[in-house]
Amino acid sequence: MSRPDEAAVLLKLKYLRLERDGRVYVRRNGRSIRLREAPGSEAFHIEYARALEATHAPKPEPLKVQPESLAWLVNRYTASPHFLHALKPSTQAARRRILAKISEQHGHKRFRMMQERHVRQLRDERADSPEVANARLKALRAMFRWASPKRRRPTIRRPMFRSSP
Repeated sequence: MSRPDEAAVLLKLKYLRLERDGRVYVRRNGRSIRLREAPGSEAFHIEYARALEATHAPKPEPLKVQPESLAWLVNRYTASPHFLHALKPSTQAARRRILAKISEQHGHKRFRMMQERHVRQLRDERADSPEVANARLKALRAMFRWASPKRRRPTIRRPMFRSSP
């Protein structure tokens, strides 16, 4: 890369990574493809377009879930404005991970039938790790507070594990 106009071309294009030795890569969606043509040339733009096409990742289709199931509620909660705007990104990621794990195993069950004993069972599944068990309770408590009025919400008190006896 010797001409200034080549540098201008590289700055205008998205997803490009320039190595110190002059190699150019398109990096997108976790994939990296080397572009071998000279930047600024017609062949470079054709190769760039092919690399973008090759690294395009279509959005995954949402899973088909039964209405009123626990998986349905998890999907609705994690897509809600409350979840997306009131919580910090790190909290969103943690809760999304926790609720997705619960949803994998118990997502087919109706969430309105959930009782305190079911919450205790979910907590006890992770009895080996008190922090994880408590995080599960916090995520479920927040989701059910968002989901329903008090009279319909399952009682999720604080049956926390103690990390020391």
